[in-house]
Amino acid sequence: MDLQAIIIEINLYSRMLNPRKQTARPNDRHAFLVLGLFFMGWIFAGCGLIAQIRGDQPDDSQEVDSVEAPGWIIPEGEPQFLRPRTWNLLHQAVQMGFDFSGRAVNGTTELTLVNLRSVSRELTLDAKTMSFNQIRLAGETHNLSFAQDSATVTIDLGRDFLQDDTLRVVLDFTSQPPNRGLYFIDPDGTDPTRPTQIWTLGQPEDNSFWLPTIDHPAERATQEFWITVPDSMRTVSNGFLISSVSEPESGLRTDYWRLDLPHAPYLFAFAAGVFKSTEIWQNDILYTYYTEPRYDDYKNMIYDRTEDIMAYFEERFDFPYPWGAYGQVSVRDFIARGMENTGATFLYHLAQFDDRGAIDRDNTDLIVHELVHQWFGNLVTTRDWANLPFNEGFANYFEILYKRDRMGYETGTDHSLQHQKDYFEEAQRYRRPIIWNEYQQPEDMYDRHTYAKAGQVLGMLHELVGDEIWWASVRNLLRTHAFSAVDMRDVQHIFETELGESLAWFFDQWFYEPGHPELSVRFENVRNPDTEAHEVRVTITQKQDLSLQPLYRMYAELDIISGLGFERVSVVVSDEVNTFYFPVPQPVTDVIFDPYGYQLAEINEETGALQLRIRMAHMEPAVRYRALEAIGKQGLAEQFSEDINYLGRHDASHRNRAKALALLRGQEGIHVLQTGLQHWQPERQPDVQVRLAALQLLGPFTAQERVRRTLSEAIRGESYLVSAKALRMYAAADYPDAFNQAAGLHGTYSWNEVVQEAVTDALIELGTEEAAALLETISLMPGDRSFSNRAQRWLEEQREAAEGYSDETTETDADTEINR
Repeated sequence: MDLQAIIIEINLYSRMLNPRKQTARPNDRHAFLVLGLFFMGWIFAGCGLIAQIRGDQPDDSQEVDSVEAPGWIIPEGEPQFLRPRTWNLLHQAVQMGFDFSGRAVNGTTELTLVNLRSVSRELTLDAKTMSFNQIRLAGETHNLSFAQDSATVTIDLGRDFLQDDTLRVVLDFTSQPPNRGLYFIDPDGTDPTRPTQIWTLGQPEDNSFWLPTIDHPAERATQEFWITVPDSMRTVSNGFLISSVSEPESGLRTDYWRLDLPHAPYLFAFAAGVFKSTEIWQNDILYTYYTEPRYDDYKNMIYDRTEDIMAYFEERFDFPYPWGAYGQVSVRDFIARGMENTGATFLYHLAQFDDRGAIDRDNTDLIVHELVHQWFGNLVTTRDWANLPFNEGFANYFEILYKRDRMGYETGTDHSLQHQKDYFEEAQRYRRPIIWNEYQQPEDMYDRHTYAKAGQVLGMLHELVGDEIWWASVRNLLRTHAFSAVDMRDVQHIFETELGESLAWFFDQWFYEPGHPELSVRFENVRNPDTEAHEVRVTITQKQDLSLQPLYRMYAELDIISGLGFERVSVVVSDEVNTFYFPVPQPVTDVIFDPYGYQLAEINEETGALQLRIRMAHMEPAVRYRALEAIGKQGLAEQFSEDINYLGRHDASHRNRAKALALLRGQEGIHVLQTGLQHWQPERQPDVQVRLAALQLLGPFTAQERVRRTLSEAIRGESYLVSAKALRMYAAADYPDAFNQAAGLHGTYSWNEVVQEAVTDALIELGTEEAAALLETISLMPGDRSFSNRAQRWLEEQREAAEGYSDETTETDADTEINR
């Protein structure tokens, strides 16, 4: 019989907006649904009468007044406003050289500006930690008078400039940035673990620590850089490298970079170091990939997917990449994972890896995030730092969309759920509006509200308005505001224009209020009082403290599940207590709120054994993950051990596999042992977190020889992370050859030195004399390295303990003599 023919049609609350366009699902999802219904069949057979579930779900309508004091705060401060723009910066040219030993920049910069006021006689520039040798009008030699404070220089121009008059001013400057804005890495070349480099990071207002400019996110200027460095170094900057002139007598070279399209001064950037590069021309874009020399052969792995990501977003945005050239470089000791400088993304040095490192990791998330910023952040820029979530929210959400479309539905969902988890963790400490100007300093905005929460809210907006309106709005936003600055109200206006309806309620509750919904979801099988027909009553209660957070309106979906299958229905949650009745042909076994995992809400559901088994067999990865979380919280992993083991081996979601295997840790069943023995290998599990979780299942079985052999094989395997984990486990098991295993890996290369870290931990775990001798060697390894410091601390603790034991023995002997 056709299942759809017997699933009841349900009257739904009609949406106030156009229905969300369903995202296409992979074909194999139907197979998972059939498998789920098969599981449901034997679940029902083993659980007795369905009617027994009636009455198990309490009505929350009497509980809404019992709100505990929150364990989090809403941060408050004085509203922050950026200095009003009085001049429009059109162009900035900079000639610069470097005093490496003095960690100083010696430069000359010429700024071309237009007066925005009716009349101006002064020009104020952002200029921190710098001195000026001369300030003059271009083409003149007369020195202008100026006054400085800790953050700015104010120049007396000597005459009045009327509105729209053009000013060209030249400043000769020396700056010594205090590890802000511009960074010298091992400038003296004395650290064998670090290359000598210089790089900049201007966001939010740090370029003015080394360069006098108008350091305002809404400012825009074209740019020229002449960068003089030792001839052995390569430079990377915005735009195109126009020329490179060497000076053999001095050993220096000057590179001339130019960007002819305007961008914000915080995006002015350069890096200098010993790099290898590869250039690719494709579809009128010059791609340049830079690495340290040892990673030259691995650029295709490090920067994998870049051209595909570019093509994907050019098509999605219907807006060609605007900057012409796109370079990516990894630099040492970078204080962020990445920075989207216009046409020149800088990445942290751990973005570099070799072929073995590529087994464990890739840079897709990072490359997508920074490349999206070339449109959302660089082409269209936040008006002020309170609206930084415009830049970061779109970049975070487009990470999810790219992964969902190009790498699989489950991969994209995994990424989205991780962003939710990141935000909820931070929300345990504080909750603020996404758009927020009460920060102490702009850096306070770099948190999970700005990134993860903003991205999730944009995802909900996408689901609310549907694909057609979403992409039309994104494209309209880029066309309308290209090369200008916006705030979130501009975004709201664009979406309302495309939709034809007000979205003030959505933007107000999500972007301008703190917090998120905390929902209690309960269902109960009941009889219609008039007809005695079966109904299911679903009660959704908003439990968040309404004195601190808003009452939310949400357009959500429910899966109503019975022995006949499931029906997905839509509901509007807008009241404190929301009660829905749905006619059903027989009592239902489960009601699942938000099966896709789109809603940014904490959901409390009462799930018994029946519901948990149903959910572990559900076709949506978000539902399966929530079931695994519930099993962990309720301490039911032993009861569901074999079901969890199945998901750990076969779930289409890598995140679910890792979660499932983590729940099995410490169990001693034969199925757990077999999973541990087999699923640590890359050919079984492509995701490193799953492999690590599988390997840790072997902990209770280390007395078995086959487990020892497996750990030994893993130590010698291709994966650095698995090798490191296996070595720690090997030492913890105190196998006779554990020291030899650790010593054999000492001094070998690995990504982020994870294997050397494990060698140090293994030797400390062993604690033998030969281990201590090798730890002495490790403690003397050059550079500031965490494993060397850890070895040194352990050795000092052993010496202190030995000295304490000796002192204690002496005192005891003395006391004994007196007593005698």
